[in-house]
Amino acid sequence: MSFFRRKERQPAEVLRAIRDNLLSEDGGPQANPGVSARLDRSLAVLKEMLYGDEAAPDTDLYTELVHQALQTDVVYLLISDMASLSFEGRHDAVQCISSLVRRCKDETRSRRSLTEDYILNTHPDTLALLVRGYGVPDIGLACGQLIREFMRHKAILEAFLGAVRWMVYI
Repeated sequence: MSFFRRKERQPAEVLRAIRDNLLSEDGGPQANPGVSARLDRSLAVLKEMLYGDEAAPDTDLYTELVHQALQTDVVYLLISDMASLSFEGRHDAVQCISSLVRRCKDETRSRRSLTEDYILNTHPDTLALLVRGYGVPDIGLACGQLIREFMRHKAILEAFLGAVRWMVYI
């Protein structure tokens, strides 16, 4: 019997912790080292849920994580607050967002994936945030990786290349 076994956290708890830390009234992760440390721990737990520890991740848990992450806007919040995350937090956030975007398919709808709906309809300014962030030295690599991940979706790529306003950033 192990007294030091960690309690398994539910996806909703982890995503709520990330959201609360990003929206904290203490000035966010950049102003408060305690918030930054909690956010880093929550992102590490989320990464472990998405990628699994030794075994492959549970598909039901993964599906629940995808839907919860999109419903709670954690993906958008992580992208918009990328500059305030620590180096390790940025690295974990990029891995988590990439995993969510890559596997975010809705089997019931054949035309568009959940990612395409989320980026094109719910938060159309996400790509603009990433393109602007690409010019910031601290977060340029992270934003570039996420841009590349989003561009793997044909509808997002077409919307990106078809918009005249992107030419300002290129």
